[in-house]
This record gives sequence, C-alpha cells and structure tokens, in this order.
Amino acid sequence: MKKLIRSAVAVAAVMLSLSLAVPAWADSVRPAITVQAGSSASLTFQLTNDTSVEHSYELTTTGLPGRATATFAETGPVVTAIKVGAGKTAQVNMRVQVLPEAALAISEVTFVTRRDDGAVVRTPFGLEVQSTYALRITSASKSVSTFSGQDFKLDMVVANAGAAAVTNVLPKLEMPPKWVLVSDPQFVPNLDPGKEAVFHLTITVPASQVAIDQPVSVGVAGDQTASPASPVTVRVQNNPVYLPVAGGVVIIALGAVVIYFRRKGRR
Repeated sequence: MKKLIRSAVAVAAVMLSLSLAVPAWADSVRPAITVQAGSSASLTFQLTNDTSVEHSYELTTTGLPGRATATFAETGPVVTAIKVGAGKTAQVNMRVQVLPEAALAISEVTFVTRRDDGAVVRTPFGLEVQSTYALRITSASKSVSTFSGQDFKLDMVVANAGAAAVTNVLPKLEMPPKWVLVSDPQFVPNLDPGKEAVFHLTITVPASQVAIDQPVSVGVAGDQTASPASPVTVRVQNNPVYLPVAGGVVIIALGAVVIYFRRKGRR
C-alpha cells in the first residue's frame, strides 16, 4: 500500500532513500505536490549509492503535463546528471515549473534515475495543477507605432481570475535591453479576486534603434503567480526630426568637399 505525502505549499521537501543496486520500482513512498498555474514547486530526493564504486546518475522525468517542465540541481546550477561516491548519499532538488496557461489537472509523474551501468529506479509522484491564484490580461493593445528616440504609451488591464488575492502585482515585459519602462502605478500591493487593475506604461525607445517591427511580450506577475504573456508588436520608424538634420549634415559635407577641390585646382 503506497503512502501518500501531500504538500499544499509551493515548495515541498520529501526525503527518499533510493538504493540503485539493481533495477527496481521505488514505490514504497508516493509523494504528491500541488502547484499553482504560473508558479513552481519542488521536491527533494535523497539518492544513495550502496555499491563499492562511484557512479553517475542521469536524472529525467516522464508524464509531466503540457506546459510544465522539470529541472534538477544539487546545491547550485541546473544539472542533468550527478555523481555519487561509493557508499555515499546525495540530495537532488527537482523543480517543476508550470506555465500560467497549463491545464488544471492531476497527473502522475515519474522521477527516473538511470545509473551509468544501466540500473534504473522510477519514483512516481502526484502533481496537481490548481488555479487558486490566477492573473489574466483582459485589455491591451496588440500593436503600436512609434519613432526612434521617442516613447509610446500602453495601457494594460489585469484581472484576478482566481479564488484568492494576489499580492505585489507588477508589469512584466520582455523587450530589447536598451528600451526603458516606466509604470504608473509601479505595482499593486493587493489584487482581490474578481477585481481589476490598470497599469499605464510608458516605454522609451532609444535614438539608436533602427526601424523594425519589434515583438514585445506583455504580462504581469505577483508573489503567488503570473499571467500568460500577451504579444504586442511595436513598429519603430526612423525619427523624421532627424532626417532634415542628417540631410543638412550631408549637404554641408558635400559643400566642403567641393570647396576643397576648387582650391586645390587653383594651385
């Protein structure tokens, strides 16, 4: 009979002692985690190498629902495999990231550990995607036009479509690094269920920006969750103010060349 360990918080820690001496199903413990759409959850597994030599272990998962990904780490950067010394134990933290548009469902996911000699351990766990917290962009322009060296304005309406309040909601934009964003307000401290908030965004395009149709990803994020991204196409045109100036500079330069060669010709 499998034991079920359920966590209602975003980060859970479940210690599993996995012996990889022979291929086996490690199903004596079946953990389960709940994650909000647009956020992440974690499980920590304890991996034991009970052999007399060091081994490398490949870390994967199967059964993840659509719009969900899993990454692994020991104490630092993300890894896809770890080494465990003979008779030693290592901890692996698995982080499951679920996008805001993920389907609400309960899935059985399997954490798969494959050793370099072919031994495999599979540990199933339950993953429930909920929408207690949900943010949605209800109104935003799909396209805007501006000139290089100028700014443009964009109003964005966000709604709390979940069952609980979301705190510290602020705009989240993906745009070129030299573009500058100013938001009014900078953030909303608390957005209750069923309520809306309006962000007035001013984005400055640098003068060095060439003419382009630039895609910009617009959304919001709070402490508990984030909204799905809303695409906006920004058409940047060359600033007409600079064209006469540039033309004048060219004319002056050409005039200087003509004068120079006339004087040279007289000598």
